[in-house]
Parts: sequence; C-alpha cells; structure tokens
Amino acid sequence: MNLTELRDVLDERSATDHSDFPGHRMLDGVHHRLRVRRRRRQIAAGAATALAVAAVGMGTLVVPDHQRGTSAVAPAQVRMIDGFPEYDSGHRVIATKTALPPAKSVTLTFTPATVDGLSFLTRCEGDHPHALSLNGRPVSQGEQCAGFVTLPKAGKELHLAAGKPATLVLTFTEGAPTAEFGLAVGVPVDPAAYPYPPRPATLQPLELPADNPTAADPTVRAHVLRSDPADPQAPVTRTFAWTGAGTTVHANTPGAVNVTINGATVDTCRFWDYSLAACAVGSVPGARIHRGDTVVLTAVPDGMTGDWAVVIEDPFGEAEGD
Repeated sequence: MNLTELRDVLDERSATDHSDFPGHRMLDGVHHRLRVRRRRRQIAAGAATALAVAAVGMGTLVVPDHQRGTSAVAPAQVRMIDGFPEYDSGHRVIATKTALPPAKSVTLTFTPATVDGLSFLTRCEGDHPHALSLNGRPVSQGEQCAGFVTLPKAGKELHLAAGKPATLVLTFTEGAPTAEFGLAVGVPVDPAAYPYPPRPATLQPLELPADNPTAADPTVRAHVLRSDPADPQAPVTRTFAWTGAGTTVHANTPGAVNVTINGATVDTCRFWDYSLAACAVGSVPGARIHRGDTVVLTAVPDGMTGDWAVVIEDPFGEAEGD
C-alpha cells in the first residue's frame, strides 16, 4: 500500500460513524463522569465560599455565575449603569462607582432604604484576588471579577441601618486590574414587578445527569426529578433513602421551585431569566433526617413555564474519587 492508498483508507475510516464501537461508548462514559465531577466541584466551590463568608458572621451568600438565576449578559432592553445591568438576579442597582488603574480599590458610599436582601456586584477584566468590606467589616473575598454577593439579613456588626449612609469598599489584594473596574449595590425587587427578559423562540435544554439512583459508579449515581412537559406547574415527588446528598434545582425559565422534605420546606430556588441556571439547595438539619432514612422529597413549582428538575446526588466527598 503506497502513501496515496494509505491516505484514502484513513480518510474513509475517519468518516465512519464509530458510535457503536465499545471504545467510543466508554469514552462517552468518561466524558460524562468528567462533566459530573466538574459540575459537583463548581457547586461545592460555591457552597464552600458561602460557608467561609458565613463564618465571618455576616450571613452573606456568594452566588457564582453558574448558580445565579440570570446570565452574565444583560437582556437587550435592560439599561446598563456603569457597566452593570440595572436589573440582575432579582435586584435593581441603586448605586455604582468605577475606578481606573493604577488604583487598587474603589469606595462606594450609599444610603439604603432597606437593609435586608441587599446585593453587592463587582466587575473587572480577568480574575484578580480581591476583598469586599462593608462599614469596615469583611463581606467576601475571591478571584472572579464578576461577583454577586447577597446579604439576606443585616447583622448588627455591620452597623447597617435603613436611611443611614454605608460604605462599601472593593480592594484588589495582589495588584491592580489592567482596565476599568466597578462596584454596585442592588436592592431586591418583588418578583411580580421584575422586568423579565422576553421569552426566546427556543428554550435551551437542561444539562442533567441520567436518572440512575442505583448506579454502581458513585459519580453517575443520581435521582433526577423532572418537570412534567405537559404541565410545568405540576409538583413532582419521590420517595428514597436519604444519603446526605447534594441537591440542586435546574431551570431554563423564570419562576421558583420550592423543595420540601417530609412536608417541611428546605429551600426555595428562584430564577430570573431564560438562561440555564442551577441553584444549590440548603442542607437538611441532621437532627431531623439521618443517612439511610426514608424521605419524601417534593418539588412545588411557582410560575415555571419551561423545563426544571431537581437533582439529588451522592455527597461530594464520596462521589469524588480523586
């Protein structure tokens, strides 16, 4: 066989569909496990950040982009204010401040009409280690410039009060960004009054693992409760043995999903646009439910008009083999 004939054979083989070849199916399985591990690490990283911030005593919640109920790009009809969308993840921006390098910090003084549910947004180009403080007390720290921090309840240690000026400071701890950076404050908006983006002609399909709660491989073991395609407003229920699992709610439309276990509300996940979003559900108090207990998990949608799902996976530590 000469080189010309060899090239023709290789071209023919490369055009062949190898989907039925065992090695190809095995590769698909590897890719799936990698996707599962990547998703779990992202969610775990977000949870770890939130726990680290909560340890400061502020009760703040850091929401990574992949868990937010909105995309990083604002809808076309949303007004931009100093590089921030006026409406984002259920909040409306009320104050902004920007700075240019070589500055390594920016300070924003604002007067909130309410203190519960405030959000703090940051932006810059690239990833830069930074810290956020409010009235001289630490609120969060991280590297991702597209930050979104929510303050569900304002603690007394923050010296924050409605109608009283407050000072928010963003400081870059390892050198200044190379371009303009900014800081913003948002207040919660009633879901009934929120300016949702227009519905796209086609919704993005959810990226979910297979419903396989008895899989031998713990990285693919999961309960997946999907919405009814004919009625997205119908509740979904499943009974299973509790494993102390990680639970997330996925959606591709605005609305909310209330998750209950044995009739008690565990958490409510709310979504604000039509991008793919995932929300980590709060942990269940161990005093009420123990590993191996039979539980009844019910997901009750509110205003959902597309696909949504609740995914219950094995604990991160046991699922990860490396």
